[in-house]
Amino acid sequence: MAGPGSGTAAAVGGGDADCGIHRLRLDPQRHPQRRRTCGADRLPGSNHPMTDTLPAIVVRSATVLGQGAALAAVLTPEQYTAVAPGTVASSVGAHLRHCIEFYRTLLATLASGRVDYDLRPRDARLETEPLHAMLQLQALARGLSEQVQGRLDQPLRVRHDYTEARDEDWSDSSVRRELHFLFSHTVHHYALIAAQLRQIGIPVADDFGVSPATLRFRQVCGLASAQAVAS
Repeated sequence: MAGPGSGTAAAVGGGDADCGIHRLRLDPQRHPQRRRTCGADRLPGSNHPMTDTLPAIVVRSATVLGQGAALAAVLTPEQYTAVAPGTVASSVGAHLRHCIEFYRTLLATLASGRVDYDLRPRDARLETEPLHAMLQLQALARGLSEQVQGRLDQPLRVRHDYTEARDEDWSDSSVRRELHFLFSHTVHHYALIAAQLRQIGIPVADDFGVSPATLRFRQVCGLASAQAVAS
């Protein structure tokens, strides 16, 4: 059986509109169908004609979900469930399950207008089966725009579990605001995924799990450094 760090030669992850799929090297023996079904290169992004007609947060949300799908597409079950020795970190599968369930919960409760992430249904297969997670992430990415169309400014009531007495824990929000929250929440978990993969010897793209603001800051700093050297 291959070890956690074997079988993924190219860096995984990526933050481009095609979700970094061009950086991923799939093993046709291990994933005979995934190159055809991944579809991350068809997600709305900066070089996609749909970008001009979709709100930025919808495009950004679909892209980050596609990144997760592209990642799950190239990891073996062993890599997907591995935890670095000597740590208490969660596996890649545990992080992706968590992110998927949050998006599922938001979309499933839009009609009621009341969102309670703490009551989200748990899907154990998402934590252990990378193909299952990939397909669910694809489905979320492709269906997101249709499900939130015309609803971005819909008011929501969101409950947070801080104490045992939960009746007073409802807050006002909107679909748009919750998509912003879920995007930031997902990027945070991707950063933890990247750290976990590097610890078990799997290279990860530099922009995976990095917020757009940080990427812009790095770009500005890089340009400034290059200009200083040139002068």
